Amino acid sequence: MPHGAPITGRAFAGVLCGQVGRAAGVRTLSSRTAKMLGLVSTVARIGSEVLYQFEQPFVVDSSKYHKRFDADATPYETGIAETLAWYRLNGGKSLMIPSS
Repeated sequence: MPHGAPITGRAFAGVLCGQVGRAAGVRTLSSRTAKMLGLVSTVARIGSEVLYQFEQPFVVDSSKYHKRFDADATPYETGIAETLAWYRLNGGKSLMIPSS
């Protein structure tokens, strides 16, 4: 899939927080702390299982997609703005689509 230039999670959070008018408050946890939190929190336990993905750069190359479809990725700023607009239009409801 197409994607923008690699940015850090902190930079992505900064774009998001800037668009909602809040200060970015990003914190880090050691993998040991995350694993300990996983003992009492399902979300933390699941998160701690994928920590390896954040311990080194994870860069994806979409050049084949671009060459095949001649399409560029949506800039992060645009994607975040459009997602926030959709979310606000839908009353802040869950992003889950109800089953039919």
